[in-house]
Amino acid sequence: MTAPEPPRGAAGFVLVETLVALTVFAVVVTAVFVAVQGALRADGEARFRAVATVLARSALDAVEAAPPRASGPAGTLNAGDHRVTVDAVCDRPAPGALGCRLVAAVVDTAGRRYDLATYRLFPSP
Repeated sequence: MTAPEPPRGAAGFVLVETLVALTVFAVVVTAVFVAVQGALRADGEARFRAVATVLARSALDAVEAAPPRASGPAGTLNAGDHRVTVDAVCDRPAPGALGCRLVAAVVDTAGRRYDLATYRLFPSP
């Protein structure tokens, strides 16, 4: 007994099915790679912000421990691949008080920048 012959044009249909399946697979794989890349980028940014926040708070705490006397640069901190600078803009909101807006700027080696600002009142010197 011999096997029946496939209908005419069936071989071409299998080829089209294979090409469609490969195209769908390529689109799905590309979408997954794009999603993973976006998640990794977001994770790196979140990590940078977390580290920058800790460094900025540390620098601001150091400046608050020794209050600035006037506006201008209030301190610099180098921490690994991050550089933190604190600037003060001071005014006299009331007699016997010195109000300072402290801005800590954190910059990493990739050039990303994160600013953290606060306003503090100090006794006037």
